[in-house]
Amino acid sequence: MNLINELESLVAAEWKSALAHPRLAGFFDTSAGKDRTIVAIYLIQVYHYAFHTARNQALVGANLANMDTHYMQFCFEHALEETGHELMALHDLKSMGIVFQSRAEIPPPLPFTELLIAYLYFISTQGNPVQRLGYSYWSESSYSFIRAFMDMLIYTMNLDKSQMTFFYSHSHIDDKHAKDVVEILQKVCKTEQDWNQVKKVAKTTLSLTNTMFHETFEEFLKIQRGEASDYAFIKDLIIQSKPNQTA
Repeated sequence: MNLINELESLVAAEWKSALAHPRLAGFFDTSAGKDRTIVAIYLIQVYHYAFHTARNQALVGANLANMDTHYMQFCFEHALEETGHELMALHDLKSMGIVFQSRAEIPPPLPFTELLIAYLYFISTQGNPVQRLGYSYWSESSYSFIRAFMDMLIYTMNLDKSQMTFFYSHSHIDDKHAKDVVEILQKVCKTEQDWNQVKKVAKTTLSLTNTMFHETFEEFLKIQRGEASDYAFIKDLIIQSKPNQTA
């Protein structure tokens, strides 16, 4: 098995374990039925981490330890292509009746979303610059693993694909990115240590992302129980909006 295949097997095993977790059934079997609040909470997490993706990717290119000009070019080009993708999440929220007039109105990220963001900044500026490719590798190809989950989600919540553009439209953009990541991995990972660090980051960021799913569900349950939450207002906005309202 070559090193790319080893990385692919690791990512596939992590996704298989994550998607088999009973908690994810909560996205489809809520006490309120087809309650889009849970989707909206998650889309706000998507907005937050996507807002930082281009920024921490660019920092890898600016990292003084990054001496590979091909990798520097990849980082800056990829950062440019990721710029503004968080706006897709805002579009999807708007289609559900949730409109923010400014960034200040958006609820803060949940703790594990913050941890993911902070971790990506850390690995982008500290240690071996190639390690962030562990995150790039799976994030650019995640749709092949979660497509069935997303299809079931929009069916259950009576959504349209035009209301989940971050996942469906973004997936076409990421098809090219995924190929680019494999190509640069094969160019810049020259030692066993390089590959081990890439795999470590892949596993860590997948773990943080999957925990973010569970935390989203916990926040949804808090709202259902009437407990204090920065996201409580979302439910009222969704109830007031028309079904399948588009942006």
